[in-house]
Amino acid sequence: MIDHLIHLYKRGAVPFRTLSSLPEEDAISIMKSLYRPGSIFWERFEDPLAYLRLRKEIEQSIRQAFIAKGGMP
Repeated sequence: MIDHLIHLYKRGAVPFRTLSSLPEEDAISIMKSLYRPGSIFWERFEDPLAYLRLRKEIEQSIRQAFIAKGGMP
């Protein structure tokens, strides 16, 4: 069972901003600007559209599980 969730962000940035809340075109543009070939951390943005769609699918599953356990997002 998960006891804690964390959210990492750059110092000085506004926390809890997410690519998922942006229009798809904006999110893809940001991911393309962040992608660096050969970088383990940024490789997830190699195919930004596939990444964004998978991310939204996973986030929806997590949200549904949270609600099923009595959570109120």
